[in-house]
Amino acid sequence: MKKVIRVGTRKSPLAMKQTKLVVTDLQQVFPELAFEVVELGTKGDRDKQTALSQFGKEGIFTDEIGQAIKSGTIDFAVHSLKDLPTVLTEGLILASHPKRENPFDSLIMRTATSLETLPVGAVIGTSSLRREIELLRLRPDVTPVSIRGNIDQRLAQLAKGDFDGIILANAGLNRLGWQNHEGFSLVSFDQERFIPSVGQGILGLECRKGDHYIQRILASVADPETMSCAAAERAFLLGMSTLEANQTSAAYAHVQGDEIVLTVMRGSRQPGDYQRNVYKGKDGHALGLAAAQGMRKLDD
Repeated sequence: MKKVIRVGTRKSPLAMKQTKLVVTDLQQVFPELAFEVVELGTKGDRDKQTALSQFGKEGIFTDEIGQAIKSGTIDFAVHSLKDLPTVLTEGLILASHPKRENPFDSLIMRTATSLETLPVGAVIGTSSLRREIELLRLRPDVTPVSIRGNIDQRLAQLAKGDFDGIILANAGLNRLGWQNHEGFSLVSFDQERFIPSVGQGILGLECRKGDHYIQRILASVADPETMSCAAAERAFLLGMSTLEANQTSAAYAHVQGDEIVLTVMRGSRQPGDYQRNVYKGKDGHALGLAAAQGMRKLDD
């Protein structure tokens, strides 16, 4: 009989798809093991009314899953890295990051064909303060409105006419096989227009700190460049973790030659409160902390 490895995930279609992708890769490396997917509920999934920016706490999609790892209910979990808190639950570690998907955001529109052709006052659905700030920087006349639900639910709201456009992560669209849906126009942003959320497009494989057996299994699907970029982005987030409630930060790292290039931002809804910069280095964690320190010095 094969040894069973229990893999925890949220119940959403995207979370399930991401988990199955990881399990497929692991199964190829370890055909002698059986991977059992365990679906778990989270606070963020149960409360679909509150805007994500209003929860006031990290971990709304991950805390219950982390407790399931600690209790031994599951052996490891597959998370969207951007959902994980800056500081993990004590006793847990991020053991691996597989190769990153497209990290950028897209604006999906019902009638317009570009950001520039959206009508004045256009209603744009987004659950993210970061996206709202970046959007208003480019089009200060539009109206950001909170939107919740999985990708299919958000697209249904767009089709119904609740919004003129919605902003979604390319990674989720790609993993679910969603291309240019008939009746919608899509514009993808790069980091010059929208800096992605920390860890966007990256999966975080979380397990118990002392479980070296599971850590070795998860290390088999780690992508070195993604690991370095994740370290840089999360270190920056850690360095910026004492921002005021109405402020947010973002970071996107990529490898260029033998260096990590880290593009970062900090801002709020307050007009003029927006800063961005680019930092370079070879050690991801050190680079992220240095970038946070540099951004904070701009206030001095």
